[in-house]
Amino acid sequence: MPWADQFDWTDGDMVGAFAKNVYVRDDELHLYHESFPRRVTLWHEASLVTAGNALAAVTGTSYHNNYYIHQNAAANADTFTQSASLAEGEYIMRFTGQTHANGGYLVVRMDGVFITSFNFYTAGSTIQPFAGGQAFVVPASKRVTLEFKVEGQDAASGGYDVRISSISILPVDGDA
Repeated sequence: MPWADQFDWTDGDMVGAFAKNVYVRDDELHLYHESFPRRVTLWHEASLVTAGNALAAVTGTSYHNNYYIHQNAAANADTFTQSASLAEGEYIMRFTGQTHANGGYLVVRMDGVFITSFNFYTAGSTIQPFAGGQAFVVPASKRVTLEFKVEGQDAASGGYDVRISSISILPVDGDA
C-alpha cells in the first residue's frame, strides 16, 4: 500500500471502522515507523493449515524448545501458510525442527512465487536448527504471505512428515 499522510486526529473525533482500517490496520508504516523488520521468527503452531489435516504437537526434552509441530496424518500436498512484514532485502530461512526417516520435501512460496525448498528426510533422527535452500529476495518492504507445501519425498523416505518448532527468516548479510 502506498504511503498516505497521517489523518489529523483531534479530540472528540469519532473513529469509525473505515478510518481505523485505512489509517491504522492497513498502513504498515504506522505500525513500523518507516523501518520494517529484517529478522522474523514464525512459530509453527500459529500456521494456518489450508490443505491436509490439523497440526499436532509432540513434546519431549530432547527436542529444541521441548516440542515440535507436525501434520496429524502427514500426506503429500499438505499445505500451511504464515505471513510476516519484512524489509526489502535478501534473506535465508532457518528451521528449528527435526529431520528424520519419514520426512517429506517442503516447497516454500512467497506471494505465490517459489523461493526455496527443504528436504526433511535423513536416514536417522537428526534434531537441529538447519538452513536450507537458496537465498531469496523481498523486492520491497511489505507484508508477505508464505506458503509451505509438501511436494513429494526423498526416494528413501517412509512418509511426508514435516516436523517444525519455528521458522526464522534472517538477513543474508547478518545485519539485524
